Amino acid sequence: MTSLFDIVNKIHQMTNSGKLGSTVKQSSLVTSSAGIAKTAQEKPFDAMNNIVANLLLNLTRLDQMFSDAFSRDHQLIQADPKHSLYLACALLVRGNVQVSDLRRNIERLKPSLHFVSWNQEGWKTGLCSVPPVGHSHSLLALANNTCIKPTFIELKDKFMKLYKKKVQLLPL
Repeated sequence: MTSLFDIVNKIHQMTNSGKLGSTVKQSSLVTSSAGIAKTAQEKPFDAMNNIVANLLLNLTRLDQMFSDAFSRDHQLIQADPKHSLYLACALLVRGNVQVSDLRRNIERLKPSLHFVSWNQEGWKTGLCSVPPVGHSHSLLALANNTCIKPTFIELKDKFMKLYKKKVQLLPL
């Protein structure tokens, strides 16, 4: 219960100061290893058969990286960015990526992302040819959208449920 009141206080401070702090609840955070199961011991035969599959995956890896950036499974909070309204979106790409690859993926993603009517071309891009250490390329997607709204609605509903039960409120 204390955590819920801390979050409500942080939201109050956020609305007064205009700064976004750590206002989302811990249960909405997703770890990067969620849903990934590691096998304890991989057999040599299985490892050899995976070579072809991994080769095919690497051929479409760049396009998959762009799709993953806007998928529900690769977000820092439990949210679905494809079902939200976008004000703007920035894509920062590093590595062996051409401008044509960047444009192609933006055009491919445009139909599935909903931008506000007055900013249909709300994309900013950055391209650096130096790859990150240990990888051939990377993508950072920064989006100003409404996908956090359900998290705040759920938080408000839980707070109102406690408030209606007249749970003791501590002064600030």
